[in-house]
Amino acid sequence: MTIPLMILAALSLFGGFIELPASIGDLHLFSNLVDNTLPVVVTKSGEGNEFLFQALSAIIALTGIFIAYLIFFKKPSLSEPFSHSPINKFFEKGWGFDKLYDFLFVKPVIWLSVIDKNDFIDYWNKWLSRLALSGNRILSITQNGKIRWYLLSFAIGIAIILTFMLSK
Repeated sequence: MTIPLMILAALSLFGGFIELPASIGDLHLFSNLVDNTLPVVVTKSGEGNEFLFQALSAIIALTGIFIAYLIFFKKPSLSEPFSHSPINKFFEKGWGFDKLYDFLFVKPVIWLSVIDKNDFIDYWNKWLSRLALSGNRILSITQNGKIRWYLLSFAIGIAIILTFMLSK
């Protein structure tokens, strides 16, 4: 997993520099591709909020990376109390997403399938499968392994087809 993650990290780092805001470099390589489908974003000019938000998000991200470095690499003993905490269990179990998905989607579908177990579609499918099995039993009688019987059936079929063709 290390090599694919390294490749994805390099691609995401490169991908972040495809479009740069005016405060960093004003590079717009693919903006024209979506101009026809997405609305144009209009911002007020003259306000320095963009650089402030960029600096703030960079500081928050770098602070998080530094804290993780301190907790997990410099002093791993700091992470011990959190390894058995309820919040850690919550994060390990995918933020409870599996329980939520099971509650919202799986259980209702199972409930509906139990209610709708023997409806007319099920009866139709059972009848259709019984019809196919009956047809198989009837046709399997003709498969006896005798080539003379096969040739006779073939000749009778050709005679019937030619009779229909010549009668028109």
